[in-house]
Amino acid sequence: MVRRLGEEGYGIWALVFALIVYYDVLDFGFRSAVVKYTAHYRALNQPDQVHTVVNTALVYFSLIGSVVMMGTLLSFRSLHNLFHISPAYQPQFAALILLVGFSWSLGAVCHSFGASLEGFQRFDLYSRARITYVTVRSAGCGLLLLLGYGLVPLGVMVVSSQVLLYWLTYRNFRQTVPEFRFNPGAARFAIFRQLAGYGRHTFVANSSWQVVSQAPAVLIGHFLPAAFVGYYAIPVRLIEVSVDVSDQVISVATSNTAELAAKGEMQTVARLGMLINRYCVAAFLPIAVILWLYRSELIQVWIAKTVYTAESAPLVPFFLLGAIFALVGQSNAPSILYGLGRHQGYARGLLTEACVSVAALYYVIPRYGLKGAAITAIGLMILDRGLYTPWYLCRVLRLSFWRYMAAVYARPLLIAIPLAAITYAVKAMLLPGRDFVEIAAASALTTALGWGFGLYTALEEEHRALFIELFSRSASRLTALFRRQPDMT
Repeated sequence: MVRRLGEEGYGIWALVFALIVYYDVLDFGFRSAVVKYTAHYRALNQPDQVHTVVNTALVYFSLIGSVVMMGTLLSFRSLHNLFHISPAYQPQFAALILLVGFSWSLGAVCHSFGASLEGFQRFDLYSRARITYVTVRSAGCGLLLLLGYGLVPLGVMVVSSQVLLYWLTYRNFRQTVPEFRFNPGAARFAIFRQLAGYGRHTFVANSSWQVVSQAPAVLIGHFLPAAFVGYYAIPVRLIEVSVDVSDQVISVATSNTAELAAKGEMQTVARLGMLINRYCVAAFLPIAVILWLYRSELIQVWIAKTVYTAESAPLVPFFLLGAIFALVGQSNAPSILYGLGRHQGYARGLLTEACVSVAALYYVIPRYGLKGAAITAIGLMILDRGLYTPWYLCRVLRLSFWRYMAAVYARPLLIAIPLAAITYAVKAMLLPGRDFVEIAAASALTTALGWGFGLYTALEEEHRALFIELFSRSASRLTALFRRQPDMT
């Protein structure tokens, strides 16, 4: 995209999606409430309540989708006045805002279906739909770029793939709950109040999350040329892709926690918090080592523009620290708090982070540029989500904070030090990262070593046994497949 769209074109693309994400604030926490209560009533075997929850949420999201579409229609032509966008790109910026606003409006209605699949723990169906969506979106956008198309056709492709995702999610929901019927009359004000009561803290958390995650890009676009949004977005995209594995793992935790809490199994919830975070850190460490040591080489080979190597690569270490100590290392903590319905403290922490972040970034960006923005955003992230959130979780679960932190980080850090030393030596003597082949080889070596060490240091004994058994079974099946002789009769 950077190569085909140019610096300002890619910066506008990143800015549009940073702006549209703010529509998620209008969710008001109802999606997480649907996950919570569909899991809760499913555990208690109350299907009528599940249907009432879904119908009530559908009515609400339909209204919100209509409001978003109306707001988009009223503002898409004039929104460029808030940013440094050259006249040549202003019509394309407006068209992208309109397209993505339409997609969000339609997607809002489908929130209930995706949330219900999570509540029913049908992550297989939920994930298959997303795999199809990502494949269609990536292949379609890649083809359009190769054919020389610009921003608006790319926007049409993204929206089309999102519509496909919405349809697949609805189909999977009907497969999971075939007896469900959409009936606005089945919505109940009592359930609305229940969802809103749970969701009000989620609303604060989600609104604050949108601010802390998107404010740097929006304020950079306000104070600096649009191309700088793209420079900042590159390390953000690298980290987002790298932590996606842990995001999918912890997506199970909210509904699982709600079910365990409904059954009174709080000790299992506490163990869930410590072990999933530790495993996520251990899995992410090899990726972090590669991104840290090969950051300049990766961006230079990937984008082939020196300006991105100069502007984006120095930001990567700051984002990696934030990922290790907040996005990955404590990603499971909010999920457990949501599952317990005790996320109000987490919401207050995010609100504080958001307020301080906007004020600090407003001062820092005009004076210290991209590096100042990254240091400010990541420093506040670690203070809030890396330290305060786990402390609050320990208070809710009545755990020792230091015992919890040691359980999460001690074993993975034993892997990190020798792994970084080995990778540094490999880069210095064998694979300096001159092309994708060398970077891929270094990545494969580091990942194999890191996950090999992690298997025997980070995993609990019973989980290691399960993993080895699963691996052995898969290897046996693969061997049998290759050894099978064709039937000549």
